[in-house]
Amino acid sequence: SMGIPSLELRCLGPPSARVDGQEPPAEVLWRKHLALLTYLALSPESSRTRDHLVGLLWPESPEEKARRSLNEAIRTLRLALGGERLISRGDAIELNPERLLVDARDFESLCAEGQSVIQNVYQIERGYENFVQRLSGLGARIKRVAP
Repeated sequence: SMGIPSLELRCLGPPSARVDGQEPPAEVLWRKHLALLTYLALSPESSRTRDHLVGLLWPESPEEKARRSLNEAIRTLRLALGGERLISRGDAIELNPERLLVDARDFESLCAEGQSVIQNVYQIERGYENFVQRLSGLGARIKRVAP
């Protein structure tokens, strides 16, 4: 749906973000807000528990205060990025994958593709070596048989 603004997160190099292709509101670029978005984007299923996020982003704060800071961050980011971008599921916060671009994930999938290409080439080369060995073995047998 067009309901949710696109979000582009850049993690390779200095972290930055774009919303619908534009500079985002300043608060999206606040260090902890950007860290929260990026960390969720690179997490399994783009999701983490509140406890985990609190411990990660506000380790120095008492728990009550840290939880309030997280709630405040989520509220601020929802206002800036559209209400559906950060989804609450029980005690977990999930970054909605819809219209989300993450350069590090593209990079990972490129690396994975590169790996499989390298593997294929390697297998082809090994297959070719076996073939050559079989041929030369065959050649030796033919020589022995030949008068």
